[in-house]
Amino acid sequence: MQHLKCPQCNGTAKKTDIRPIYATSITVVDNSERDDALRLYEAEKSKRNNLEKLHLKTSLQCQLFASENLEMKKKIMELEYQLRLVNIFRQHFLQLMVMGDILLPNLFLYPQRKKLMSFTLILLVE
Repeated sequence: MQHLKCPQCNGTAKKTDIRPIYATSITVVDNSERDDALRLYEAEKSKRNNLEKLHLKTSLQCQLFASENLEMKKKIMELEYQLRLVNIFRQHFLQLMVMGDILLPNLFLYPQRKKLMSFTLILLVE
């Protein structure tokens, strides 16, 4: 048989040393409020995790849109530069037309044509 020890004094105890203790009254503790609070805590924790995931997703989308926006701004600047060059060429071309140094093909004589025709500019050299 094992020798049991007293939890208070750590001395050895025999079976005859053990005596039953009877409670005069037993009360039940109501833990429903604590359980409700734990459920609310878990629900809020879940909502917070979902919101953090949503925040991460939207911040990544924002970064993606910002980079796309930057690329589009660069493309717009490039196209505006090309447009300026075209306008300069057009003005120079119109000046040459006014001076009579260019013979115009049928494309300019018939502007209702939708199809772009390839043509050669003929410069009059004097």
